[in-house]
Amino acid sequence: MTVGQRVHMTLSKKFFNDVVPQTTARLHVAKGIIASTPTLEPEYEQKLPFVPVNRFMGKIMNQIRTTAANAIIFSMQGQDWDQRDSAATRTLARVVAAFDNPSPDPHWECSWAQALAHHADGEFRDADALYQRAIDSIRNDPNVCNSPDWQLPLKKVQHFQQRSKAGIRLASVLSEM
Repeated sequence: MTVGQRVHMTLSKKFFNDVVPQTTARLHVAKGIIASTPTLEPEYEQKLPFVPVNRFMGKIMNQIRTTAANAIIFSMQGQDWDQRDSAATRTLARVVAAFDNPSPDPHWECSWAQALAHHADGEFRDADALYQRAIDSIRNDPNVCNSPDWQLPLKKVQHFQQRSKAGIRLASVLSEM
């Protein structure tokens, strides 16, 4: 191997080991994701390069909120939901609820997710209030309130609210679907 080839290999290795992972991490944080540095080979120790967190705090917080809310919604609406998942659901619901402080989060999916979590635990009054908040959020959003595409999600939340008011457990409601 020539000197030029060794230099090229060294620079290529440095590029793939240092520059690509750091650039990838910076691209992820711009989407609100803080992730370990990708490596060519799986490694036991994960590396997190420094990223400008404060600059992207809004996106990071949005990513946390939407991931937690949608994880609850998707898990409860999927065929694989099981009451045994309630500990994870409660944890995610607490994350979503943290966005209600100091005032209620205006995103309908956050209220819907929290309502589902309370409903799953048999906390019907809390579920009802949160279902209502999700309904109001959709109805009061000028971007979606008149959209035909939003009538089905609205009816679904209303159905779940009616079942919760009647004291019907979430597992039974989900089995009706």
